[in-house]
Amino acid sequence: MVSTEAGHPHGNRRISLGVFSYINNASRWTKSLVSLLAVLFLAVFLAAKAGRCNHIREKIVPGSTAQSAESELKNCGFRVTFDEEKKSLDGDKMVPGSPVSVRTQVTVKLDPNNKVSKVVVTTTFMPSG
Repeated sequence: MVSTEAGHPHGNRRISLGVFSYINNASRWTKSLVSLLAVLFLAVFLAAKAGRCNHIREKIVPGSTAQSAESELKNCGFRVTFDEEKKSLDGDKMVPGSPVSVRTQVTVKLDPNNKVSKVVVTTTFMPSG
């Protein structure tokens, strides 16, 4: 919609704010949608990246030694600690990202003979910052 207004510096014309308001709202909606898609894509990418270590369940099987389990965890980039009270190996790995970081924790339960009895993998998505 175009209307005239005396004294307007650009040819005495003024464009109705209704058109710009619609364009501005559509632009905000589009930006929000693009941002949401980017966050979802990043979350899926980080999950896939963190998921590469989910094969750890296949590598560390019940009956394998504590030493081989520790070696597999370290090869996958985990920081490994041994908990004597619980008789377990604990692996912790953080994959930083923006806006989401992925933390993967692995607990390897050991039997009295220091053999693997159970492997538990937990993946958590956390906001960065």
